Amino acid sequence: MKICLIPVIALLAAASAQGAVSLILSDNVGAPNSTTIAPGESFSVTLTLTSTAEATTGISYLLAAFGPGSGLFQVTARDVTGSAFGDLVTSDGIAFSAANAVLDPTNDNDLGGLADPASTGIGTYLVATLTIQSLPGITPGNYVISTSDAFILDDAFDSITVSQPTYEVVVVPEPSAAAALSLGLAALVIRRRR
Repeated sequence: MKICLIPVIALLAAASAQGAVSLILSDNVGAPNSTTIAPGESFSVTLTLTSTAEATTGISYLLAAFGPGSGLFQVTARDVTGSAFGDLVTSDGIAFSAANAVLDPTNDNDLGGLADPASTGIGTYLVATLTIQSLPGITPGNYVISTSDAFILDDAFDSITVSQPTYEVVVVPEPSAAAALSLGLAALVIRRRR
């Protein structure tokens, strides 16, 4: 009987640990997870980690733009000032070279890092602030940016999969394009009246 209970207890402990850590993509900690931009514009998102029961020694994640956003966004900067994970897995020079930074659907390099100091405790921690640019030819519409294959390392350096947070990007026509379209329509109306 004891032999059967040990694996069950281990599975329950692993399941509760996975639910104890979450990632959040937002404008600021706790802000709504969406933004509105024009084609070619950049925006910044903050990735934070919240743990209710697990010390963390590291984090691993990529960024993705699945579906119609694939290949239309690029990670251009990562700021880890004040981050609990300042010992980066991939240097910025490699992570943000043109071929690696495009979310097609994911960037090519791990953007995570090790905890500095050696581990975090219970609480909410800054992972990084990321600047993402939409490519100039992007079609107006709704797009979703997400982490991809994200996991954390616990105190025993075991990996724990976490939910993948999403961030909505609404791309609207440039004001100058909308104004030009309005003028063109007005000219057509005036011409038809004559």
